[in-house]
Amino acid sequence: MAQFSRIALAWKALRELGLARVSYYAMYQAMLRSGYLSWATRHAQDQADGLPALTFLRPVLVLPDRERLRAALGDGGQALLRHEADEILSGWVRLFGGGPVPLKLAVPKPLQHGRQPARHPTVNLQVRPEPTVQ
Repeated sequence: MAQFSRIALAWKALRELGLARVSYYAMYQAMLRSGYLSWATRHAQDQADGLPALTFLRPVLVLPDRERLRAALGDGGQALLRHEADEILSGWVRLFGGGPVPLKLAVPKPLQHGRQPARHPTVNLQVRPEPTVQ
């Protein structure tokens, strides 16, 4: 039954989001769960500036200098980057390679701590002993 609900959820996501966005998300999850992203970022940080292997001394994000960024982007890349930045500033984002959607930072309901169980009035999780037959 749980397998059927996963298949139904995957089908709904595919219909709603489209093949490209679901594929990007699946590729991201595969890289995340396989440990490739952890390996790749660790490898890149090991090569950056020859820092010692102590993780608390490593920078969180290593950015190249301005000239290298300009050379990598080129003129068209800079214009595209500015256009995307203007979209974000005007309140629109592109999720998983899709079209622009409004950026909503407001939470629709009050947040709860992650360790607190959700309270659903229709779900009863009490364990009741079954009567035994002798």
